[in-house]
Amino acid sequence: MGSNVKQLIKYRQKLLDLQREAPKVTQKLLIQEGEHAARQAKVIASSGNPDAVDTGRYRNHFHTGNRTRAHANNKEYDGSKPRTTGMTYQIDVYNNVPYARVIEYGRRTKSGSFVKGRYILRRAMKQAEASRQSRLQRKFSSQLKQHFERG
Repeated sequence: MGSNVKQLIKYRQKLLDLQREAPKVTQKLLIQEGEHAARQAKVIASSGNPDAVDTGRYRNHFHTGNRTRAHANNKEYDGSKPRTTGMTYQIDVYNNVPYARVIEYGRRTKSGSFVKGRYILRRAMKQAEASRQSRLQRKFSSQLKQHFERG
């Protein structure tokens, strides 16, 4: 009987620890989702694709984090924390090269015609969103398993 009570107390403590760690886990999962979307954008913009861009500069500058930070390396995550509003977490997925907006949304030419946008980031976000639920479920289950298997 005493053993069962000790196990319940230990289980309760793990649940309380998990409650304290939940915001950190949520931030980590959100950052990973942003990185996944940035990688999807890089794949869409890669040379094997019909909508490929000519240079690697645009392709290598998809990042996740805070778009107001200057970020010049090739890593997907810029190191900034996700923004929180109540229980809502937000992180930006962006491309910070000056001409990214023109590639994404299109432009008018001097002759007045319109060059269509390639919507690379929009398509990457759509692809990431399509598989988000199963990916998050898998990652969250893994986090829970790790937490409860610890001492």
